[in-house]
Amino acid sequence: MDKSVIEKIVELRDEGATKEIDGLTFSRQHMNPIYFAPRPEPIGICTLTGLIDYLEKNVDSVQKPDLMLHIVDTKTVKLISKLCGLDRQRDGFATARVDEKLQEYPFGKYMVVEEFVIRLRSMFKSTLDLEKVIAYTSKLSSGTIIETLDDGISQSATIRTGVSGAVKKNETAPIIVNLKPFRTFRDLDQVESEFLFRIQTDEDGKNPSCALFEADGGKWRSVTIQAIKAWLAEKISDIAIIA
Repeated sequence: MDKSVIEKIVELRDEGATKEIDGLTFSRQHMNPIYFAPRPEPIGICTLTGLIDYLEKNVDSVQKPDLMLHIVDTKTVKLISKLCGLDRQRDGFATARVDEKLQEYPFGKYMVVEEFVIRLRSMFKSTLDLEKVIAYTSKLSSGTIIETLDDGISQSATIRTGVSGAVKKNETAPIIVNLKPFRTFRDLDQVESEFLFRIQTDEDGKNPSCALFEADGGKWRSVTIQAIKAWLAEKISDIAIIA
């Protein structure tokens, strides 16, 4: 019989075999340690308040000094343990994640005035600049003729009204506005950041549509993470918070 065939038979015979050495179980084939370390399934929570309630009631009898809160991003906070077990892994006890059913504003998308205003009202916290944008866009309608002047820095619109369109009213649009969209846990005051407000119409100057573009370079994310950390630190003091 060919030698390679014999070696393959021996390999198949030993496949899956184990050997115990100094209390550790090794695979006989490659001598890799085999661990069985059952870990808890993290409980899912939709709010930071719920996460604090879980910690305060401590229904799972966790040892708080062995835990830490890891702020993964603007929508996720995990309650995990320090490294434990022979495999040096972490137990995950709870994960707070913003409800996926809560809609967010679609930045960079042009919308007709009515939809634009509705989304502003329902997806932003009230601020002075929000009211300015709503007041301005509420004057626009598909029945008016709008002549826009855009020099790359500012944007103004001359709105023609009346039966013949003879009545003119020049309105300078807000350019950079400070707004508070809902983008993280609702337990927190939403972070305010800058947005670029733009208007466009069809070739006849009718059917205006509006859009908002993020203008802070994504800074709001780091500010929001620090806001989450500060909020958690006010509620609980005996657990490390990693942001």
